Amino acid sequence: MYLKNQTMRSKAFFKKDYLLIIFIAVMYFLMMKNVVLPFVHLIFAALVSLYFFPIKLFLAPTFPKTTIRNKIFAELSYFVISNIILLTALSTFLNPEGSLHTVVSIYSFINLAFVIYFYLTKNMNYNFILTASTTLLIGVIIGV
Repeated sequence: MYLKNQTMRSKAFFKKDYLLIIFIAVMYFLMMKNVVLPFVHLIFAALVSLYFFPIKLFLAPTFPKTTIRNKIFAELSYFVISNIILLTALSTFLNPEGSLHTVVSIYSFINLAFVIYFYLTKNMNYNFILTASTTLLIGVIIGV
């Protein structure tokens, strides 16, 4: 019984891990307003970035019955999301107006393509919400 409850909780966490990205966006905004220390944001963003790309692929292969193409696009979107989160961590210590701004802009266009693709694809609602929340994070990075 305990093991069954744990697996149900972990599945619920994997379905709502987009909240981590929204939390990073709020944390980035608060860091720019000198409420949160940059070191705290750096550590948290690095851990979440590691979660989204290498760890999530091994822990949660929870793809519904989809095609191979949809699985590949979902995994590529995790890679892009992980890089965007890492760029927010780097932007705390580097000048965001230089080449970092260009890289974030390129990733934002790739993420926008994923948002459109997941919106038009059936059974990919989770990935659509995840990429849409990443768009919010990109807006915070570029807007602040």
